[in-house]
Parts: sequence; C-alpha cells; structure tokens
Amino acid sequence: MGLKPGKGEITEEYYERLEAASQLCAAMRCGENLLSYGANSVQMLTRKLVQRGFSKEQALCAAEKLEEMGLIDEAGDLRREVEKCLRKRWGAKRISTHLWSRGFGADAMAELSEVLEDVDFTANCAAMIRKHYGEPPTDAAEQRRMVASLTRYGYSLGEIKSALLLLRES
Repeated sequence: MGLKPGKGEITEEYYERLEAASQLCAAMRCGENLLSYGANSVQMLTRKLVQRGFSKEQALCAAEKLEEMGLIDEAGDLRREVEKCLRKRWGAKRISTHLWSRGFGADAMAELSEVLEDVDFTANCAAMIRKHYGEPPTDAAEQRRMVASLTRYGYSLGEIKSALLLLRES
C-alpha cells in the first residue's frame, strides 16, 4: 500500500490511507477470531463482520484476503456440511437450503450436484421411515403426516413413493 511515513506533516490523504489500512487490519483480526470458532464462507464471514460494525466493503475485503491466505476453504467446508446433513438423513432440497443459509455462494453450490451424485436418497428416505414408523403407516391421516414430515426433511414426493415401494417389497 505504500504507507511508509515520510518526514514532515501528514497529509489528509495519507491519514485516510492509514485509517483504511487500520480498519482492514481490524476486520481481518476480527475475521480470524470468528474463524477460530468454526468454518465460515466468505459471504457468511462478511455478514458477521458487518454485524460487528465494519462497512460492507471492509468486511468483504477482509474476508477475501482471509480466503487468499487459505483460512477459508469453501469447497472443503461445503463437503463437511453435506456430510453432516447426510448423517442426519436429510434430502437434497433441505441440504441445498441449509447450505444457502450458511452463506455458500453459487460457485460452491455448483459442486453440490457432484457431491450428491452417489447418494441414494430413496434408500435414505426408506431408512427414515423405518426409523420413525417401523412399518409404513396404513392410516390415511398418519400417511399424510409422514409425507409432510419427509417433505420437511427435503425429500421429493417421488423419492417418498419409491421409498414406500422399497419398504413394501422388502
């Protein structure tokens, strides 16, 4: 940035450059502290820094610099979040919604279909039914509640129907 002080008076322009550099350092320090608590995407870290009083520009610049330094790994963080969601047996829709809420951008989300391509959501849905109901319910009202619950878990109606067929065949 060329902030080496010279002799004489400090100009207003020089002071403003020093102040901006100071604010960036403070935002980066705060960002490093936030990252020590857990992984964050650039977008999520920017949001948290803005909540802590930094301007949007300062927060974004600090988050991008921390990413350049290797302290933010969105691709790795996305894979870890997906693994957590799959352990909870969530469906693809709920996983996608969860990742968007965690601040993963379009670039990271583009990898989601690749990460999920080997997942058998029908089998996961069947496992959820088995876990919560034992056998698929025969009562119409109970079936509606089950379908509503599985939909909230992120399963499509097609996956739910396929899971029910799978359970009835076994």
